[in-house]
Amino acid sequence: FLEGWDWTRGEERPKRQAPSHETSLSASLPARVAGQSRLCLDTRPRMVAPPRSVSLPALPSPIRATWNDRHSVLDHAGNKDEQALHQVCYVQTQAAERCRRRVARQLREIPTAQWIAENIPASDDEEYDDDDDEDL
Repeated sequence: FLEGWDWTRGEERPKRQAPSHETSLSASLPARVAGQSRLCLDTRPRMVAPPRSVSLPALPSPIRATWNDRHSVLDHAGNKDEQALHQVCYVQTQAAERCRRRVARQLREIPTAQWIAENIPASDDEEYDDDDDEDL
């Protein structure tokens, strides 16, 4: 770093080049060249994106109570039964959601026709004849 200074006694200053004869900005820029330099600066970079991996399983959402839209209604003796019914039917729906998920899982596992054949006995025509209605 010492070579860039003029060390004349009393006049220590950095060595500078003489200004160019053209002062316009476009004239001071180097001309564009064609071709590929050793740094390959004309190649476009590859588009970077995060890797798409599915390492975690899709977890089901937890079963939670729904929002109580009657939270601003005050409890008193006149509406205590209405508040309790609303709480059980519309807010605390965890048991109903568990039942809904269980039924949906069973429907996926066993087709409906197969379940009916296994769980409902075949009806005999003699038991449910329409002709027996005349005896009543």
